[in-house]
Amino acid sequence: MHFVHDALRHYNAGHPGAEFDAVKPLIEDNVNIKGKPWFHINFLARSCISKNIKRFFAEVHYEPPTDGRPFSRLPVVEACIILDESSSQYRSSCAFCRSHLDVLHPVDDHDFVCGTGKDKEWMIEELLGMRFISCRDLASNSEVEEEKRDLASSNGEVEEEKTEV
Repeated sequence: MHFVHDALRHYNAGHPGAEFDAVKPLIEDNVNIKGKPWFHINFLARSCISKNIKRFFAEVHYEPPTDGRPFSRLPVVEACIILDESSSQYRSSCAFCRSHLDVLHPVDDHDFVCGTGKDKEWMIEELLGMRFISCRDLASNSEVEEEKRDLASSNGEVEEEKTEV
């Protein structure tokens, strides 16, 4: 629940007079990027004015402590937005979140930082420990075909040349 409180503190600071109180967390997913835990969270919060309950999406990550205390990570809230009632405007995953968890995300990648389309290639590189490069990235089609012919001939396969009569 501390993720929710961190996110709402950020939201309320930017919306004086339109503050919300936490009701309950709904779902979260997380990933560690370069030693920093990042969280995507959906939660419910109640308007302090109208008492209406709204669903929120928040993205929070934690920076290492600057004061030397090992368990005092600093929260950084990249996004905390109200999700409108129509869930068709949202998607249930990003490049990092597992789709079966149904963490609702804004469709627009500009509304959050981690897990946007640009992160898919980075994730492959991070998981494999190398940049993923396909054969087509390295060579043209003719070079690939030439390599196949060389491999076939070195394995004793003879390719008959067609001659026109």
